[in-house]
Amino acid sequence: VARKEIENTKNARIKWNLMTYRTLLMLMNSIGCRVVETKNMKWSDLVSSKKGTELKISGKGKERVIQIPDRVAGHLLDLKKFKETYGKSFEWNETNYPFIFSGWKSNKPTKQYDAGIRRRWMKDAGVEKPEDWELVCFRHKFITDALNNGVHSLAVANYTGTSQQMIEKTYSGLVAGDIYN
Repeated sequence: VARKEIENTKNARIKWNLMTYRTLLMLMNSIGCRVVETKNMKWSDLVSSKKGTELKISGKGKERVIQIPDRVAGHLLDLKKFKETYGKSFEWNETNYPFIFSGWKSNKPTKQYDAGIRRRWMKDAGVEKPEDWELVCFRHKFITDALNNGVHSLAVANYTGTSQQMIEKTYSGLVAGDIYN
């Protein structure tokens, strides 16, 4: 749904915002980061090495560096390439526009994301009552999926920047009953 709308949009500023928001949703769904953490992400936080691609994440007074899957790095690099192409008119570059999820012609982190876009995409994808689904649902889905796939709660806690106790307290009712056995 998102890709189709992005392809059909002619206005560069609107296309920019849609592409940025789509990448944000893909990132949150794929690594379980917090909304506030996405607002702080800079291009300089994305580092490739022999081990893979790492992303420095900061928010809620915490910092951590995590390894991200190649497909997630690909989404971020696609966004960067998109911004280089569509930002030529105002000389976009990652130094002068350091925040990954900044808006059109903005060198500051975004203050809020457009929930209307998300609700429209969810409705078009067949989700009932998209207004009931907040942006944080992508973090919750990531954590729940990881636990249901057998990832230890300590590993999930470390990766998502929270405590194991919080993971177990919050998600124990959302995973298969035998997962903690």
